[in-house]
Amino acid sequence: MNEQQAKLDQCTADIDKLIEEQKRLLREIKDAEVTYSIGDRFKKGGEKLLLAVQTVGDNSVALVCLEDGCLWSGSHEVEDTEKITQKELSGMSSCVFNSLLGQ
Repeated sequence: MNEQQAKLDQCTADIDKLIEEQKRLLREIKDAEVTYSIGDRFKKGGEKLLLAVQTVGDNSVALVCLEDGCLWSGSHEVEDTEKITQKELSGMSSCVFNSLLGQ
């Protein structure tokens, strides 16, 4: 093996280590992502809202007012009702949910 090949091999090994480290960091970020699940409650002023499963589909959720039972959003399909992402939840009704989170 010549010197150039040895340097190339070392660079490749270094890059592989960096890639693996970046993958590990991305997994940590994904694991740390804030998620919501059925039964989580959100408060807006005097209104209390509850995230509840709709009867349409197994993974459909909606925001429901606890005081009067009115839907604050239509049903929205999510990947996992125990790990609803903020993106999925805000997609239900952006103005309603974003105002709950102060966004």
